[in-house]
Amino acid sequence: MHAAPNVPSATGEVSTKRDENNMKLSVKVEHMAPPEKVSQGATTYVVWAEPAAGGPPQNLGSLKVGDDRSAKLETVTAARDMKIIITPEQTPGVSRPSQQPVLWTNINE
Repeated sequence: MHAAPNVPSATGEVSTKRDENNMKLSVKVEHMAPPEKVSQGATTYVVWAEPAAGGPPQNLGSLKVGDDRSAKLETVTAARDMKIIITPEQTPGVSRPSQQPVLWTNINE
C-alpha cells in the first residue's frame, strides 16, 4: 500500500482470494499512528473499496489499531477491480470517506 505524506512510517498490505461470486480481502497495517493524531476527532480507521468502474465507495469495516500500532481486517466484497483506501474517521459506520486516505492500493482481478 502507498502511504500519505502525513503518515510516512505506516505500512499495509492487502491479500485477496476470489471465489465464484466474491473476493475475500485480508488487510494488514503496521506502524499506524493513533487516528486522533492523524485527524482531529477521529477515533478509528475505516477500510473502503472504491469500484474502478465508478460508484460509491463501500465501507468494508474498521481497523482497531492496538498498542503495537498494528491492525488486521478480514472481509468479503463482491467488487472485482477496486481501489482500497484507509481513512481516519470519527465513527466506524460512516457511509462515505470524510477524510483524506492515509493508505491506498489498487486491486485488479
